[in-house]
Amino acid sequence: MDVEKQLKFPNLLAYHTTGPLRVAQVGDVMGNVTSGQQIIDLNIHDGLARAGRDNLGIVRTERRGDHQVAFWAATAAQEMVMRGVHIDSDLDGLLDHWETDGIDINGDRSADLRLSGAGADPMKRDLFLEIDWITDQPVCDNPAHKHISAPGVT
Repeated sequence: MDVEKQLKFPNLLAYHTTGPLRVAQVGDVMGNVTSGQQIIDLNIHDGLARAGRDNLGIVRTERRGDHQVAFWAATAAQEMVMRGVHIDSDLDGLLDHWETDGIDINGDRSADLRLSGAGADPMKRDLFLEIDWITDQPVCDNPAHKHISAPGVT
């Protein structure tokens, strides 16, 4: 996702999906931020696998687009196998963990966008709309730029 600030007050963050989501990279801290270990090496053996089980290992119905990736990561103290899961149980285009835990867009380990607060549910299809508008400009010399309803539209 791409994050940018809105140009006008209150200058909130605007989120735009632009590509794949990062699972982990060299330099990330695994575990608690204060006592965690920094990743110093990564190796992926099999790129993507089918997601026939959820995060708890329970067999689930696979949906179009579901997948997982497993990789080996090393810190100065230990080596571990990690798994990133991309599951959308209700096929609404929102990942299950986005709907329950929120989305960490800037990688600081804190959810920046909490969909659950807006009623998102991983077992029910959700639809979120962004509606932008502009108010009529009081001073406008060019009638082509006047924001008025089209004829017949109220």
